[in-house]
Amino acid sequence: MRRIVRRYVPQVCNLSLRALSLAAKLALTLYMARCLGLEDLGVYGLVFAVATTASAVMGVQLEYVVVRDLVGATDAVRMQKIRDQSVFYGVNYVLFALVALACWGLGIASGKIVAVTLLISILDNGVGFLSSNLVAMERPVLSTFIFFLRAGLWGLVAVALGLLFPSLQTVDMVFFCWIAGCVVALVACGAGLSFLPWRAGLAQPVDWRWVGGCVRKSWLIWLGIAASLLSSTLDRFFVSAYLDLQQVGVLTFYSSFAFALIGLVQSGFFVFALPRLVSYHDGGNEPAFRRELNAVAGEVALLASVAVAFLGIAIPHLAPYFGRPELAHYAPVLWWLLAGTWIHVNADTLYYALYARRQDKALWSGGLLVLLPAVIGNWALVPLVGLVGTGYSAVLAGFFLFIWRGVCFLRPHEKKVRGPAGG
Repeated sequence: MRRIVRRYVPQVCNLSLRALSLAAKLALTLYMARCLGLEDLGVYGLVFAVATTASAVMGVQLEYVVVRDLVGATDAVRMQKIRDQSVFYGVNYVLFALVALACWGLGIASGKIVAVTLLISILDNGVGFLSSNLVAMERPVLSTFIFFLRAGLWGLVAVALGLLFPSLQTVDMVFFCWIAGCVVALVACGAGLSFLPWRAGLAQPVDWRWVGGCVRKSWLIWLGIAASLLSSTLDRFFVSAYLDLQQVGVLTFYSSFAFALIGLVQSGFFVFALPRLVSYHDGGNEPAFRRELNAVAGEVALLASVAVAFLGIAIPHLAPYFGRPELAHYAPVLWWLLAGTWIHVNADTLYYALYARRQDKALWSGGLLVLLPAVIGNWALVPLVGLVGTGYSAVLAGFFLFIWRGVCFLRPHEKKVRGPAGG
């Protein structure tokens, strides 16, 4: 009984926070669709796509390597590695600011949109890598609470302000609340890491040799992750090019629930399973590794099935009650997007298994290659069948990831055991 409580009570807390984030996303998208219009929702969707991709590109995904190094390390070593990681990310932020300045100078976007997108990207990236570090230190509930601040609570605040003060029903106010939510989440990350020996860690010089080693290990993974993330958001750019901004708004409305479901599964299950999978693999305990993997695979499949069924039925029926009955006309788009998401989250079980086994080549190559079905699918299908082509493309990309990772997982691999923590 005690073992069940230890395993599932924290997961229930995480799932509850993710469910609140999902509810906040629902409230924000419905509010924007009703009070701001689908075109403003389309603008928000494009900024979201660019900011999310930029956030993934910043820092060369150094946390991919750092998280494994933090598992089992001493607090002093953890503090020093997090500090070195933060300095490296700070340098990246300066470089991206120069890129953003060039984009504005070339007239790619207005100065306001460029500034807002850059600021959101930097803040989101900072919260992302720090909360990943908290997961490595077995604080997944705190990490998910920070995610709620970063991705959920600010949406509720934006809705409340817009309903209370109609003059604030603007996309600019939505962006302001988004930025404020990231700032609060960043402060919470600092509070969550306050138990570490900051003074001693900050007194040490930056270990650029270690940073360089992490970059060499992670840059291919970085390419794969950035490509994989781009594959899930580039449909908005194809819709913008071939259809119109209003249909970008429809796609943003529906795809936000698909993204929320992926986050729900990650925080509810994978953040708990990841340290155990890494530990079992490094310790050579293959039976325990398989048991943990089978358990999380079953839990993920069950939750994803229930969530997909609920969202697929509820969202189209709710749309008319919020003043946008035309959204129900595009219900097949949602259903295909959810089907692709269901395949994707089950493929993510294999992602974390491969990650724990350090089969990094399989992960970054799969992330790069998934761009092919995503790009080709959207390029060919959106002009041919319209908005529902984005859903067909999501299913194609999901199947590719599942098959690729499954084949790589079943292929014999050489076991790599990590050296002493902090080395």
